[in-house]
Amino acid sequence: MYNIMLVDDDPIVLVELKKMIEWDVLGCELIAEAGSGKSAVELLKECKPDIIFTDISMPNMTGVELINYINEFDSNIKVVALSAYEDFNYVRGSLKNGAKDYLLKHQITKESINDLIKAMIQEIGEEKIEKLPSFTEESKGDLLYKIVYEYTDIENLDEILKNMKLSWLYEDMIVVIGGTDCYFGELHDIKTDELTMRMLIEETIKYYRDYFMMPLEPGIFVMAFSAREKSRKDIDEVIMQIQSTLFRFCGLELSFVVSDPFEGIKHIRKQIQIDKAVLLENYFQGGKKFIVHSEGIEEPAGVLDDENINQLNEILYLKEHNINEYFDYFFTDVIKRHLPRERIQVLYMEIIMFLKRKIINMHLDEKIIFNKEQPYEICISFSTCEDIKKYLINVCINMQKELKKSGFSFSKYSISEKAIKYIEINYKEKITLRKLADALLVSAAYLSRTFKKSTGVNLVTYINQIKMKHAREMILQGNLTLQEIADEIGIQNYNYFYILFKEVYGISPSDYIKSIDIERK
Repeated sequence: MYNIMLVDDDPIVLVELKKMIEWDVLGCELIAEAGSGKSAVELLKECKPDIIFTDISMPNMTGVELINYINEFDSNIKVVALSAYEDFNYVRGSLKNGAKDYLLKHQITKESINDLIKAMIQEIGEEKIEKLPSFTEESKGDLLYKIVYEYTDIENLDEILKNMKLSWLYEDMIVVIGGTDCYFGELHDIKTDELTMRMLIEETIKYYRDYFMMPLEPGIFVMAFSAREKSRKDIDEVIMQIQSTLFRFCGLELSFVVSDPFEGIKHIRKQIQIDKAVLLENYFQGGKKFIVHSEGIEEPAGVLDDENINQLNEILYLKEHNINEYFDYFFTDVIKRHLPRERIQVLYMEIIMFLKRKIINMHLDEKIIFNKEQPYEICISFSTCEDIKKYLINVCINMQKELKKSGFSFSKYSISEKAIKYIEINYKEKITLRKLADALLVSAAYLSRTFKKSTGVNLVTYINQIKMKHAREMILQGNLTLQEIADEIGIQNYNYFYILFKEVYGISPSDYIKSIDIERK
């Protein structure tokens, strides 16, 4: 919904304008109307119009003066000047002071005013997209990671996807989870093979228009295809081609799970969980180089839920008896659910994958952590849940020991407090959600949710607020130019710095400097 304000000292003109504008068709609302420039100024303090139509010739405060004020107050507002006569000086003055267009009152028609509003709305939409550098400057992979793990936390997602030509993600899609046998091998082997694997796969599917591919875990990746462009049969053929290519060029054997078509990105995380569980279950049953379908499965049985993941994120900060308590509780619940052996093995695999990701991020020695054993192979030898529980507790304790050797601090502070401390120390750097999560040894999704829950503020918003706080302090010192200040706080794009500063303080950095100069005089 777009907000429109009408300003004219002639009530008849106001009535006629309200009649001509197609409010519902255009998605617009009359937010305010004023009979003078001064009244409009007062109303601007209470409402936020997107478009203002104002008469040029009004007593006390002319339309040209009002336009000048609006341009200083909020340059994003689109202003249309209205003139009762063809006076070049008035028109020139209004355009010079920031009006986007003008209309001669005696020539206004229903068609002309509505066409002008349509053009203004389109311009507003384009400007919104241009002001999204925090997303559009990142790689498509980073954006997709956010969509999969933090779908509800992304602001302006519609504009972002449209700008990146990813609007098809709202339509029906088919998700494919792929994994390689080296997934069960050493971590360094997985990393090496992933690079080759990804290049070959993308070369195979590059001719398809609507798809994406991103890593999910070490040795596991996810692809999504538009169900409108490709049927499941088409995708099966693509997958067989990928299997053949990877085996022929680098001897890698890949297995895949293909979903039913489902409705868009709101459900993608759940579908990925389902497909991953099916992939792991088939691995445990001795499957190799398989293609299976996850049709008819509505819940990812045997997969860790959000609460489990939240607790696992904190587990390395717990004392040994608390680690024991966590796994006691976890496996008591597993036993109560009467899960079959294959599902329990999938849960075990999920926990091991989670811990392996932490091992990678912490640069720990995997062989020491797992006592030179292959954690995936040893699972076959476990006969009871008690065996699995003891093994996982031992792995977590080994990780704690290795972390202590490396000087890691097991402080009493919460994850959110640690994030705040990290941001304050490293505000000069470019801080992304994933970079911060890696530094704190937690998942990005967990960090985002936890920070918002404990502080009430979106993490990205908080990072921007801290950067702008330091920028404001530097402006007060008066030693650096605005571009130098932007560079100093890790923002290379000055336009983005300008937008953030105004967003946080309600005034542009240049106007803030002017206000300081006035106060000092």
